[in-house]
Amino acid sequence: MRKQKGKTAFKNRWGEKQPKSIRKKEVNLIDEQNNQKEESQFRQEKKQKERDGRDKLIVILLIITLLSVSVAVWAVISKGNSQLSLTTSAQTNENPDKLTDSIALPQFAWLTFTARTKKQTLTFTNPEQNFAQFRVSIVLDGETLWQSELLRPGETSETVVLSRALSAGEYEARLVYECFTNDEAQNPLNGADSPITIKVY
Repeated sequence: MRKQKGKTAFKNRWGEKQPKSIRKKEVNLIDEQNNQKEESQFRQEKKQKERDGRDKLIVILLIITLLSVSVAVWAVISKGNSQLSLTTSAQTNENPDKLTDSIALPQFAWLTFTARTKKQTLTFTNPEQNFAQFRVSIVLDGETLWQSELLRPGETSETVVLSRALSAGEYEARLVYECFTNDEAQNPLNGADSPITIKVY
């Protein structure tokens, strides 16, 4: 008995026989669907990368902005501190512009004296840029070891002569500035009272 010639049949997912040509169409359809899924996934990943890139760029711009603001603030603070340091600077022979709203008061990390003698070599100068007079005092445990005459801007005190000689060692004292207007009235102004270490050798 001869077998009937014809197209080879395949069973689909429901068990029904289908021609090979239909089977290929299903396979092509499945491949196309898979390709569409992969393409959709690729697009989503691409969009996610673009979003991540934008987020990173925004973060970088924010950091740059914060750094710029920080630098600007630091510059302003530094300018303010330089003005403040001018009003509490060490003695100098420079002649900067005249001050009108602050007083430059010489400050020191410590004072060095010679042991067992009253006469020292230290002097104090009222900077020329000041608009006020001042008087300087060195006070140890409530005792005034030395006090200058009233110094006008640009004037230097006489050499320090202590009220008593000190033995070798270190002493925690106070450096006091009394400020007054530079006129006949000599009205009191803000002064300064700061701790100072006296090193005696």
